[in-house]
Amino acid sequence: MQWKNLLLKKSKPTGRKPDEDRAILFICMGIALLFWIFIKLSKEYSARKRITFQVEIPTGRTITEELPKDIYVELDGSGWDLLYEFFNASSIVIPYQVSNSDNTFSRSRTQLRNDIQNQLKNRSLGIQSFNLDVLEIGLADLVQKRIPVRPKVQLRFAPGFQLTSPITLSPDSVILTGPAPILAPLTDWPTDSLVEEDLQNSFVTALSLEKAPAVVQIEPSSVEIQANVEQFTETSVFVPIQIQNLPDSNLRVFPNNLSVSCIVGLSRYNEINSNSFKFIVDFAGIDISTENNTVPIRLDSFPNYVRNINFSPQVATYFVFKDSLSQN
Repeated sequence: MQWKNLLLKKSKPTGRKPDEDRAILFICMGIALLFWIFIKLSKEYSARKRITFQVEIPTGRTITEELPKDIYVELDGSGWDLLYEFFNASSIVIPYQVSNSDNTFSRSRTQLRNDIQNQLKNRSLGIQSFNLDVLEIGLADLVQKRIPVRPKVQLRFAPGFQLTSPITLSPDSVILTGPAPILAPLTDWPTDSLVEEDLQNSFVTALSLEKAPAVVQIEPSSVEIQANVEQFTETSVFVPIQIQNLPDSNLRVFPNNLSVSCIVGLSRYNEINSNSFKFIVDFAGIDISTENNTVPIRLDSFPNYVRNINFSPQVATYFVFKDSLSQN
């Protein structure tokens, strides 16, 4: 009976729940963690932080090249000091103010070190190194310039198809804003490349402009390009030759007309006739007393929608007849 009472006494609950034990364990672990963090942050460390330059420029002036990027400084100090520094700002911002008379603004490595130190939130941090030897900023007048757009377009047509007219751009020019020395030599601005294969249909599409330097702004940033495409065919007509500056009334020119062939779009095929072209034989400056009795035939005008104009003959022959023979 005694041993049964003894067993019952030993198995009697203590009165403390498992959740309370777990809570005590977490508290102890938390205290230990805090002590560990405190000890760790009290040690010396090094960390890298980005540097950003902010330059205040007078009205009507601009920088001639982009400010340096990816500039970093290596800082050393206690974990607490570094934590405070990075908690306040993700980068070190160094402001500079440039006067209107400056054409160049520069800071040496020693000056940059002092500038960085002055912008630290925690002045007790040390500077190990930074990846910039000297800061040089060129300044120039800010100007605007309008220049034409140059399309970088390669069009390859299906057999028998061509452009009915030159491609058009809308707008056909852009306005550049930037430093005067950079804009001065520019005569046009290219688009991005566009390549079209096996073209059979007209198209209109937006085309971005080639990217400009960071110090140059382009307005607008894209243009609309239009290409009119249709099927072409060959046609031919006979056209009379017109004589100009005839030096002698007894002079005769042969032939009187010539054959012209060209390529024309199907939509304007019926518009081509003998009046569509003008060919001239001009005797101005021609010495008809020489043995050579030929004069070139010149194409003076033609429709702007035709291609590959060929004509034959390309020279005319002239003869001078005597009066009696001329009358007969």
